[in-house]
Amino acid sequence: MSENVKNSENVSKSSDVYTSRSVDMSRDVYMSSDVYKSSDVDMSHNVNMSSNVYKSIDVRLCENILYCFGIKLKEFFVFNKQVTTARFIELKELNYEIFNGYRLKITKWVKEEDMTDEEKEDNSEFYTLGYKEAWALCWAELPQERKDKLFAIPEFDSEVFKQITGLDVQRKDDEIEKAIKLLEAKGRIKDGKIVV
Repeated sequence: MSENVKNSENVSKSSDVYTSRSVDMSRDVYMSSDVYKSSDVDMSHNVNMSSNVYKSIDVRLCENILYCFGIKLKEFFVFNKQVTTARFIELKELNYEIFNGYRLKITKWVKEEDMTDEEKEDNSEFYTLGYKEAWALCWAELPQERKDKLFAIPEFDSEVFKQITGLDVQRKDDEIEKAIKLLEAKGRIKDGKIVV
């Protein structure tokens, strides 16, 4: 028996589930999918027996996780890096500031006349988006200044972000670092200076 389930599908023995799908024996799940025996899960996918998991994917037996991919038995991790409790709280608050008003929409309401026959058959009430497709829509709507705040986080890791969201984004420091490595590999940097 489930209670307080809104705009969600395949929810079992759970409570307070919103715009999510495939949730079992969990509570306080928002805009997430494939959540099992977990609590306080937001904008995440494939979370098992974990709590306080935000914008992460493939997380098991973890607590206090933000922007992590493929981890288990971890606590206080951001972009797959260990952080202090205070730093986790700081970054969690910054995350809310960045995404305030912008959410993953894994269910997208579509008027019946705008649906294909197959969509009408498969989704009589709403259209379900894939997790990474929902991220692409959210990211497209997010203003650049908010994206820049995310990129400015020292723990930010574009490869982890790509694994979570499917989005290939680069912050300016990453681009500069790649250019330096390329020049070093070609022998164009000596003693910290570019050789012409």
